[in-house]
Amino acid sequence: METLTLDELHELSYFVRSQIDEVRQRILDSKMVLGFDTTTCSQKDEFKKIVEYYEQELSKFEAIESKLEKMKCSVPI
Repeated sequence: METLTLDELHELSYFVRSQIDEVRQRILDSKMVLGFDTTTCSQKDEFKKIVEYYEQELSKFEAIESKLEKMKCSVPI
């Protein structure tokens, strides 16, 4: 099995962190739309599904981030 260098782990961590930030922003944007008075019920249902999807994506990226942190701790310096 191929091992990753510390630099590669840092690059992956940076990428995952940027994805987490992007997904969090999408969740916030979608929740903001849900709060608009002009949003119809059908639109709210769609945005609730979108929020749920992004929350699942966020959970996946957070799990990856956690594993990368553990890997970085185990890399000899």
